[in-house]
Amino acid sequence: MKLYVEKSTWSGWDSEEIPASANYEYEVDYGKEYIVDEIEADAGENSIKFSFTIVEVRENHIEIKTNVKMIDTSKEDSEISEGEYYFEIKKGKLLTITTPTLDEGDTYKFTLKED
Repeated sequence: MKLYVEKSTWSGWDSEEIPASANYEYEVDYGKEYIVDEIEADAGENSIKFSFTIVEVRENHIEIKTNVKMIDTSKEDSEISEGEYYFEIKKGKLLTITTPTLDEGDTYKFTLKED
């Protein structure tokens, strides 16, 4: 299986801003950590690497653990003050997670497909 990740940035400060985006492709490998890129922390003064580790591999889905709390935007009851580290990605289904901020941040769209 292959995991496709599309990263985009967003800002609540400028409604006309065109988000920057990048695409990544990974072979699914149980236990492997994938470092995607840097994300801003502390209002842009510091940055950290955003990464995820594949912690479960099944026939129709995988589970990842991120190194920072993220919000699953498909959940209607997501609270910005909460956040999760573990996310399930089902084959053929889109998972969208974002940084738990209100003013600007990063969004990651995950898609799992057969080779």
